Amino acid sequence: MATIIKIRRGTKSELDNIVLSEGEIGFTTDTHEVYIGDGSNHYLVGKVMVDNSVNRPDAGISGRMFYAPELSATYVDDGEQWVDISTTIDESEIDHNSLLNYDVDEHVDHKEVNINVNAPLTGGGDISSSRTIGIKLLDADLGVNASNKLYIKDSGVDHDSLTNTHQDVTTDSSPTFNSITINSSPSIGSDATTKDYVDNLVQGVAWQEAVISVTDFTTSEPTSPTDGDRYINDTTGNTSTTTQPVTADFIYGWNESETKWESTIPEEGFAIWVEDENVTYVYNGSSWTKMSSVYNHNNLSNLQGGTDGEYYHLDSTEYNYLNNQDQSLYTTSSPTFNDLTITDPTSIYSSLSLSGFQDYDDSEFIDWTVDQGDINIHEENITEISITQHETAIDHDRLKNYSENEHVDHSSVTISTGNGLTGGGDITASRTLSIKNDTITGATVAPFNISGNGVGVSVDNSSIRHSSGELYVYMVDGGIF
Repeated sequence: MATIIKIRRGTKSELDNIVLSEGEIGFTTDTHEVYIGDGSNHYLVGKVMVDNSVNRPDAGISGRMFYAPELSATYVDDGEQWVDISTTIDESEIDHNSLLNYDVDEHVDHKEVNINVNAPLTGGGDISSSRTIGIKLLDADLGVNASNKLYIKDSGVDHDSLTNTHQDVTTDSSPTFNSITINSSPSIGSDATTKDYVDNLVQGVAWQEAVISVTDFTTSEPTSPTDGDRYINDTTGNTSTTTQPVTADFIYGWNESETKWESTIPEEGFAIWVEDENVTYVYNGSSWTKMSSVYNHNNLSNLQGGTDGEYYHLDSTEYNYLNNQDQSLYTTSSPTFNDLTITDPTSIYSSLSLSGFQDYDDSEFIDWTVDQGDINIHEENITEISITQHETAIDHDRLKNYSENEHVDHSSVTISTGNGLTGGGDITASRTLSIKNDTITGATVAPFNISGNGVGVSVDNSSIRHSSGELYVYMVDGGIF
């Protein structure tokens, strides 16, 4: 069995953290490089030799390279000698047209490419330099205004060359012509059309089954359709719900069994009734155009009318209003009604005058904002009798500065007596308070006890006898009372 010899290996960062012994080889598994050590440094195998030129080895091994940093020179060993390849390349020896990715169309002689102009343009020339193209302005004929727009001066218009131009043809005029040739087909109701277009449209109509509406399937695909429901789609894209590809102007019918929309490609002359609009559309080869004015009175253009030679079109209710009208309703007339409901009388209020009412009497209406003398109710004419004769109508409790605490029912406030006192009662009348006496002898009932504020007096019949002499009553603090 062969013996496998492996050199030291690891990642580049792991190699950077170790020291290879002299002659030891290391392989980096992530960068796939081979290094050899000398006991202190790592040298990349295959790297150009780098040293001063005096240390360059003898030539003889073809393919070796040597770089002398003091000379900034690079040499290649060709097997016999070292060849200096660091000398400047002579660009004049390189063939531009032979370079890699050279494309002849990208290298064009600018002198061979010209910008040519026809009258009334000026300028031009080859593109070897910048060129300015302009409109040749003749002082008498052409000019440029402040907005840089070109215009023709009056002097530049030859009146005699405007053959048979004898009427106004501006956009808001009404010129008259013997005939007009229209090259395009109409696409909207206000477009003018040709007799041939109308004849072909009527004679070559191919009637199709009605559709429910014209709708945008990409944003508003019909929801919960039933089998056979048909629509005209007006936008190309994918349907908003089933994400089915659809094309503008195609007719789509719902196939319930396969749960998908089936398309019908419109052909020129297709006519179809659109139910939600009550309008007939005809396909002119590029788009659907309304044709209902031929069949539906209410789809006629200028239906309202109202000018000379035209008529207003009223519904039955509006017609009955006029049919039953037997008096003038002009703003200057005075019609009479049995009853009248005005939902917004604001304008009437603002125009009414009090003095204009029937039976108005100046003496019954007084302007209280000014002094009318004796007949006016102002401060100088209000007397005491004017107030007192209406006292029964004045609410006491609503008078100015009335305070509930100042008006208390005296019958609800009572003075009560405690031990040794008599009298008291509510304050609806005067009350007298007295010391209670013995009902038989008239003497003060004992004990008579008064205490308060640190002074105490106690009188008891069994301890005090008054027969003769004087009776001394001592205060608690020792003073004589």
